Amino acid sequence: MALPSNIGKGTVQGHIIDSQGNPLSGSLTLTPNFTVLKDATDTPNPTVILPKAVVATLDSSGSFSVAVQATDDTDATPFNWTYSITSSLNGATLPPMAFAVPEGETVDIGTLVPVSPSGGTIINGSGAIVVNPTDTSGLADGTLIVRTS
Repeated sequence: MALPSNIGKGTVQGHIIDSQGNPLSGSLTLTPNFTVLKDATDTPNPTVILPKAVVATLDSSGSFSVAVQATDDTDATPFNWTYSITSSLNGATLPPMAFAVPEGETVDIGTLVPVSPSGGTIINGSGAIVVNPTDTSGLADGTLIVRTS
């Protein structure tokens, strides 16, 4: 069975070589940092989506491309979560990092600016957005804010 049709996707790609210019072989594991995701538009009983790692295998040139669930899809709660990436490469290690994959976008790991892992922002049943009380950036005027402390 596929994800609900309203849940967005993005693409993660990359090209990995060693310091001698040789393509590496192996795989990268992209693990969602949420604990449970719900299709916020599926009422009265939302579809529950549990995190499952996506494994991307490098081809003979050291490249990969994989479609994954978007981290910023507001049809799902939480939204604005991150993936963590780990590697299993022959003779090299990619440092662990977390990153977002915007809906409809392609993220190249060569251009990543790592961020702290995030489980995302929850949208509760009343439509309120739960935020850190000191971080209201990016919210539209008139947004109902539920303070967490």
